[in-house]
Amino acid sequence: MDDHFDNQQKQIDFGMYDAKGREVGARIRTWREVGERPFVMFVSATRNGLYFGATQSSRHFTTESERDMAVEMYLKGARRRAASK
Repeated sequence: MDDHFDNQQKQIDFGMYDAKGREVGARIRTWREVGERPFVMFVSATRNGLYFGATQSSRHFTTESERDMAVEMYLKGARRRAASK
């Protein structure tokens, strides 16, 4: 039995480009699983919509709203970092 459900994945491009002309973005995966902190997010950096480097992280949350806030905070910081390069 699969203990992951409600899987969603979204590619977000920031409309900014790195020194090599690749569009900077992120891929966000979210899902639910059975357990004490069932709401999960997994983020990866992308260039031109493809996975880029080892920039990946996952976090678990008690509520869906906590996870949604963390996704928004990640995207805000990632956009700021991309704009500063």
